[in-house]
Amino acid sequence: KQWYQRRVAITAGGDFRASLKPLVMPEAQFLAEEMYYAMKGMGTDENSLINTLMLILGSEHAVLEGVKRYYRDMYDEELVERIPGDTNDEPTFRDFLIVMINRPDFGKGDVNTSLVQEDYDEYLSEYIQNKKEKSTDCDSALIPLL
Repeated sequence: KQWYQRRVAITAGGDFRASLKPLVMPEAQFLAEEMYYAMKGMGTDENSLINTLMLILGSEHAVLEGVKRYYRDMYDEELVERIPGDTNDEPTFRDFLIVMINRPDFGKGDVNTSLVQEDYDEYLSEYIQNKKEKSTDCDSALIPLL
């Protein structure tokens, strides 16, 4: 796998290279990088942050633990400690992210992914509407989701 990673880094460029990353990197490492880049620099890319978190939460709990481990190893900080600094102006969103990152392993239960997707879509549309109205109150959408 290491050989493929080096080869992609040398031969591929631009968006093509970015599209190959999830194929040659360990899943948890790729997702840790996505979380980092969603919060890097000025401002937070909330859509990328939410989409990456949904990918993590849709995976086995071991992936979440791997993401936290890779994040700590690559960036010398805990993922859950980075979140408050990037989401201070939106306390409900911040709290939601922290709860999801710290969630316990619920084991292998049956999860109705279509209901989860519906809840997520509803939350996201209300969140976007609140952002357009410059409201930081996302409680009305978040509470049912939790």
